[in-house]
Amino acid sequence: MFGLAVRGEFLSDARGVDASADPLAFKANTGNDLASIAVTLNIKPVPNVKIQPEVRFDHSSLPGAFGTHADRVILGVGVSYLF
Repeated sequence: MFGLAVRGEFLSDARGVDASADPLAFKANTGNDLASIAVTLNIKPVPNVKIQPEVRFDHSSLPGAFGTHADRVILGVGVSYLF
């Protein structure tokens, strides 16, 4: 009925190409390390329904990478019907 999942990711972009602030890479940065960790709770209240609330923390070595901050927290939830 309940399960817990943890996921971590890391991207090192030393030249500022892959994780540029501009998706079309017109304004490339000088390098950026991105790291994130997500914790997801898997809830199956009935056999065909899965509810997944998630908390994710992102960190960048580039100041202001997420607007005006180098860190951000994202809260989300997904609901799935399993056939």
